[in-house]
Amino acid sequence: MGRTLHYSIKKEKNFTRKEMKIMINLSEFMSSKEFLGEINQTYNSNLKEVWTCENFWLSPLDYYPNWNMFKGRSAEEVHKIIDDFIATKKDNGIDKIDAVAELEKNGLIIFFHDKGLKTNEIRGFTKVQGNEFNSMLILKTLVQLSKQIPKATIEISDEGKYLLCPLKIKNGKALPLIKDVVQDMKLYALRLIFAKDSQYNIIDKLKNANGFTEYFKNDLHINNPYGELDIKYIDEKLADLKIIEKKLQKVLKERNTPKHMLYFYNLQKISPKDWFNPDLFTRHVVVEDFLNYKMSTGTLMDGFNGEGFGLSDEDSEKTSYEMLAKLGELFSNNDFNMKILGED
Repeated sequence: MGRTLHYSIKKEKNFTRKEMKIMINLSEFMSSKEFLGEINQTYNSNLKEVWTCENFWLSPLDYYPNWNMFKGRSAEEVHKIIDDFIATKKDNGIDKIDAVAELEKNGLIIFFHDKGLKTNEIRGFTKVQGNEFNSMLILKTLVQLSKQIPKATIEISDEGKYLLCPLKIKNGKALPLIKDVVQDMKLYALRLIFAKDSQYNIIDKLKNANGFTEYFKNDLHINNPYGELDIKYIDEKLADLKIIEKKLQKVLKERNTPKHMLYFYNLQKISPKDWFNPDLFTRHVVVEDFLNYKMSTGTLMDGFNGEGFGLSDEDSEKTSYEMLAKLGELFSNNDFNMKILGED
């Protein structure tokens, strides 16, 4: 899968209708022409699209058609039926939430989460590939959402490097989830010492470690499904933690925090009103570097079943086209020709 930011918003009680509308309106605004216009005005740019891979979307109205109710219909027809139903209801003064609820009641749609519209947690994700401007927009949007729904807690994690660590956000302020980073490092270290070709493998040195079944290793989460591993991942995480430590200690000292409180294990004791500016836990983004960001086909294909097709980082774009050409030959009885990018 491609590089992704994952996020969730959660409350102790179910979301109210007002809170649902806030999420819907914000999600729709982030994909609107109005938002595109604001971005172009702010940065004196001429973008046709803000989002170069996927757009931000966090809404209780995350559903898909119940295909069993539309047998024989094309996907285009089905989506038009659903969209027209919602539009007709809105024309009659019924809001989108009630229209979608009626669709579910009639069995025409299924919600991605089990609880439908009665839920206290909604999750989402956005693929950004290498566009860190999009990463920044997602964080800013979630911070804004946390201010509009102050009783909710938002969590966000990044498969890339824009965020220094996963964050918990509440009413505009953030707390670094250091324990999540440490847990990832522990899991990686376990896989590292069980990797067959790793110099850190300790299987041969352990009296009772040989003969584990794959099921046993899966249950313990100590198997290594990722092939060759090295310690670079852990080293990078430690470097991020060091950056966070220095930033936090500076802020805490400015708050005249007692010296014995300047450590990670005390963070959870801090009240949400005393949490930190979310930007403290990000890498600096030069927006101008990404205003004309172009995602190549190779980059896109790296995020499309890349592991299954065995795509490599060495020449991913060429490999992607070669893979597509081979699929095309299979589907058209060898009567298919696709030039590799860069060929005359």
